Amino acid sequence: MRLFRWSTILLILLVSGCALFRTDPAKKLEKLTTAFRDEAAANGRLDPIRGKVSFIVAREATPAMLALTTFPTDAEKRALEEWQGMSRYWQLRANQQLPKTSEWTIPILEASRAASLTLLARLHGAGIDYGHFNRERLELAARTEETVQARAEELKAGAGSQSPATSATISAFQNALLKQRLVDQRMQPIPTVVFSCTRSGRKANCY
Repeated sequence: MRLFRWSTILLILLVSGCALFRTDPAKKLEKLTTAFRDEAAANGRLDPIRGKVSFIVAREATPAMLALTTFPTDAEKRALEEWQGMSRYWQLRANQQLPKTSEWTIPILEASRAASLTLLARLHGAGIDYGHFNRERLELAARTEETVQARAEELKAGAGSQSPATSATISAFQNALLKQRLVDQRMQPIPTVVFSCTRSGRKANCY
Protein backbone atom coordinates (compact mmCIF):
# COMPACT_ATOMS: atom_id res chain seq x y z
CA MET A 1 0.00 0.00 0.00
CA ARG A 2 5.11 0.00 2.54
CA LEU A 3 1.72 1.28 -0.94
CA PHE A 4 1.90 1.20 1.30
CA ARG A 5 4.56 4.38 1.00
CA TRP A 6 5.58 5.18 0.95
CA SER A 7 5.29 2.03 0.48
CA THR A 8 5.17 0.33 3.85
CA ILE A 9 8.71 -0.97 3.65
CA LEU A 10 10.15 2.53 3.23
CA LEU A 11 8.08 3.82 6.14
CA ILE A 12 9.28 1.12 8.54
CA LEU A 13 12.92 1.29 7.52
CA LEU A 14 13.03 5.06 7.76
CA VAL A 15 11.00 5.83 10.90
CA SER A 16 11.65 2.75 13.04
CA GLY A 17 13.28 3.57 16.35
CA CYS A 18 15.60 0.59 16.06
CA ALA A 19 19.24 1.65 16.14
CA LEU A 20 20.16 -0.72 13.33
CA PHE A 21 18.22 1.47 10.88
CA ARG A 22 20.07 4.67 11.79
CA THR A 23 23.02 3.63 9.66
CA ASP A 24 24.38 4.10 6.17
CA PRO A 25 21.65 1.88 4.64
CA ALA A 26 19.07 4.18 6.22
CA LYS A 27 20.70 7.19 4.55
CA LYS A 28 20.52 5.40 1.21
CA LEU A 29 16.86 4.64 1.85
CA GLU A 30 16.22 8.31 2.57
CA LYS A 31 17.70 9.15 -0.83
CA LEU A 32 15.47 6.52 -2.44
CA THR A 33 12.44 8.00 -0.71
CA THR A 34 13.34 11.46 -2.00
CA ALA A 35 13.75 10.07 -5.52
CA PHE A 36 10.38 8.28 -5.26
CA ARG A 37 8.74 11.49 -4.04
CA ASP A 38 10.25 13.52 -6.89
CA GLU A 39 9.14 10.97 -9.48
CA ALA A 40 5.60 10.90 -8.11
CA ALA A 41 5.46 14.69 -8.20
CA ALA A 42 6.55 14.76 -11.84
CA ASN A 43 4.46 11.83 -13.09
CA GLY A 44 1.40 13.22 -14.88
CA ARG A 45 -0.19 9.76 -15.02
CA LEU A 46 -0.81 10.08 -11.28
CA ASP A 47 -2.75 13.33 -11.64
CA PRO A 48 -6.22 11.72 -11.47
CA ILE A 49 -5.55 10.48 -7.92
CA ARG A 50 -3.35 13.33 -6.74
CA GLY A 51 -4.88 14.70 -3.56
CA LYS A 52 -6.89 11.52 -2.99
CA VAL A 53 -4.12 9.27 -1.67
CA SER A 54 -0.72 9.85 -0.10
CA PHE A 55 1.81 8.48 -2.55
CA ILE A 56 4.77 7.89 -0.25
CA VAL A 57 3.91 7.77 3.45
CA ALA A 58 0.52 6.66 4.75
CA ARG A 59 0.57 9.10 7.66
CA GLU A 60 0.83 12.02 5.23
CA ALA A 61 -2.84 11.46 4.34
CA THR A 62 -4.76 14.68 4.98
CA PRO A 63 -8.07 14.92 6.88
CA ALA A 64 -9.75 15.53 3.52
CA MET A 65 -8.30 12.27 2.15
CA LEU A 66 -9.49 10.35 5.19
CA ALA A 67 -13.01 11.73 4.77
CA LEU A 68 -13.45 10.97 1.05
CA THR A 69 -16.51 8.89 0.13
CA THR A 70 -15.91 8.64 -3.61
CA PHE A 71 -14.90 5.57 -5.62
CA PRO A 72 -12.29 5.44 -8.42
CA THR A 73 -13.30 6.36 -11.95
CA ASP A 74 -11.79 4.48 -14.89
CA ALA A 75 -9.12 7.15 -15.26
CA GLU A 76 -8.34 6.94 -11.56
CA LYS A 77 -8.08 3.15 -11.74
CA ARG A 78 -5.41 3.51 -14.39
CA ALA A 79 -3.62 5.99 -12.13
CA LEU A 80 -3.82 3.52 -9.23
CA GLU A 81 -2.18 0.90 -11.45
CA GLU A 82 0.58 3.36 -12.33
CA TRP A 83 1.08 4.12 -8.64
CA GLN A 84 1.28 0.42 -7.81
CA GLY A 85 3.92 -0.10 -10.49
CA MET A 86 5.97 2.79 -9.16
CA SER A 87 5.63 1.60 -5.57
CA ARG A 88 6.72 -1.91 -6.42
CA TYR A 89 9.75 -0.66 -8.34
CA TRP A 90 10.92 1.51 -5.45
CA GLN A 91 10.18 -1.24 -2.92
CA LEU A 92 12.51 -3.56 -4.81
CA ARG A 93 15.18 -0.84 -4.77
CA ALA A 94 14.66 -0.44 -1.02
CA ASN A 95 14.93 -4.19 -0.45
CA GLN A 96 18.41 -4.10 -1.97
CA GLN A 97 19.48 -1.64 0.75
CA LEU A 98 18.15 -3.75 3.62
CA PRO A 99 21.16 -4.61 5.80
CA LYS A 100 21.81 -8.25 6.66
CA THR A 101 21.41 -7.46 10.34
CA SER A 102 17.77 -6.46 9.81
CA GLU A 103 16.57 -9.38 7.72
CA TRP A 104 14.41 -10.38 10.71
CA THR A 105 11.98 -7.68 9.56
CA ILE A 106 11.24 -9.40 6.23
CA PRO A 107 8.30 -11.61 7.37
CA ILE A 108 6.61 -8.56 8.90
CA LEU A 109 7.22 -6.29 5.91
CA GLU A 110 6.13 -8.89 3.37
CA ALA A 111 2.88 -9.60 5.22
CA SER A 112 2.26 -5.85 5.47
CA ARG A 113 2.94 -5.38 1.76
CA ALA A 114 0.50 -8.17 0.92
CA ALA A 115 -2.17 -6.56 3.10
CA SER A 116 -1.63 -3.20 1.43
CA LEU A 117 -2.09 -4.79 -1.98
CA THR A 118 -5.37 -6.29 -0.81
CA LEU A 119 -6.54 -2.84 0.25
CA LEU A 120 -5.51 -1.35 -3.07
CA ALA A 121 -7.28 -4.12 -4.95
CA ARG A 122 -10.46 -3.43 -3.00
CA LEU A 123 -10.24 0.28 -3.81
CA HIS A 124 -9.54 -0.46 -7.47
CA GLY A 125 -12.52 -2.82 -7.58
CA ALA A 126 -14.80 -0.25 -5.88
CA GLY A 127 -15.19 -2.48 -2.85
CA ILE A 128 -14.15 0.42 -0.61
CA ASP A 129 -14.02 4.18 -1.12
CA TYR A 130 -10.94 6.42 -0.93
CA GLY A 131 -11.54 7.44 2.67
CA HIS A 132 -11.85 3.84 3.83
CA PHE A 133 -8.68 2.94 1.92
CA ASN A 134 -6.71 5.81 3.42
CA ARG A 135 -7.85 5.06 6.97
CA GLU A 136 -7.11 1.33 6.66
CA ARG A 137 -3.73 2.04 5.10
CA LEU A 138 -2.85 4.43 7.91
CA GLU A 139 -3.84 1.85 10.53
CA LEU A 140 -1.84 -0.86 8.75
CA ALA A 141 1.29 1.31 8.62
CA ALA A 142 1.03 2.08 12.34
CA ARG A 143 0.47 -1.57 13.24
CA THR A 144 3.40 -2.63 11.06
CA GLU A 145 5.73 -0.15 12.73
CA GLU A 146 4.58 -1.28 16.18
CA THR A 147 5.20 -4.91 15.22
CA VAL A 148 8.72 -4.18 13.97
CA GLN A 149 9.53 -2.40 17.22
CA ALA A 150 7.94 -5.17 19.32
CA ARG A 151 9.89 -7.82 17.42
CA ALA A 152 13.12 -5.90 18.04
CA GLU A 153 12.36 -5.87 21.76
CA GLU A 154 11.48 -9.56 21.62
CA LEU A 155 14.87 -10.38 20.14
CA LYS A 156 16.70 -8.05 22.51
CA ALA A 157 15.04 -9.78 25.48
CA GLY A 158 16.93 -12.97 24.74
CA ALA A 159 15.21 -14.62 21.80
CA GLY A 160 17.97 -13.71 19.38
CA SER A 161 17.88 -17.06 17.62
CA GLN A 162 14.10 -17.31 17.68
CA SER A 163 12.74 -18.09 14.22
CA PRO A 164 9.86 -16.05 12.75
CA ALA A 165 7.68 -19.17 12.84
CA THR A 166 7.83 -19.27 16.65
CA SER A 167 7.63 -15.53 17.27
CA ALA A 168 4.58 -14.52 19.30
CA THR A 169 4.88 -10.96 17.93
CA ILE A 170 4.88 -12.00 14.28
CA SER A 171 2.15 -14.58 14.88
CA ALA A 172 -0.12 -11.96 16.48
CA PHE A 173 0.46 -9.58 13.57
CA GLN A 174 -0.26 -12.23 10.95
CA ASN A 175 -3.36 -13.45 12.78
CA ALA A 176 -4.70 -9.90 12.92
CA LEU A 177 -4.26 -9.55 9.16
CA LEU A 178 -5.96 -12.91 8.61
CA LYS A 179 -8.88 -11.91 10.81
CA GLN A 180 -9.37 -8.77 8.72
CA ARG A 181 -9.12 -10.84 5.53
CA LEU A 182 -6.22 -8.75 4.31
CA VAL A 183 -4.04 -11.80 3.57
CA ASP A 184 -4.57 -15.49 2.99
CA GLN A 185 -3.03 -18.36 4.95
CA ARG A 186 0.17 -18.07 2.90
CA MET A 187 0.45 -14.38 3.82
CA GLN A 188 -0.37 -13.42 0.24
CA PRO A 189 -2.77 -10.65 -0.86
CA ILE A 190 -6.40 -11.37 -1.60
CA PRO A 191 -6.75 -9.50 -4.90
CA THR A 192 -9.99 -8.69 -6.66
CA VAL A 193 -8.23 -7.34 -9.75
CA VAL A 194 -5.01 -7.96 -11.65
CA PHE A 195 -2.81 -4.91 -11.81
CA SER A 196 -1.00 -3.98 -15.00
CA CYS A 197 2.26 -2.51 -13.79
CA THR A 198 4.33 -2.27 -16.97
CA ARG A 199 5.96 1.12 -17.13
CA SER A 200 7.98 2.87 -19.81
CA GLY A 201 11.48 1.47 -19.48
CA ARG A 202 10.64 -0.51 -16.33
CA LYS A 203 8.54 -3.51 -15.46
CA ALA A 204 7.20 -4.41 -12.03
CA ASN A 205 5.89 -7.82 -11.09
CA CYS A 206 2.58 -6.94 -9.50
CA TYR A 207 -0.23 -9.14 -8.28
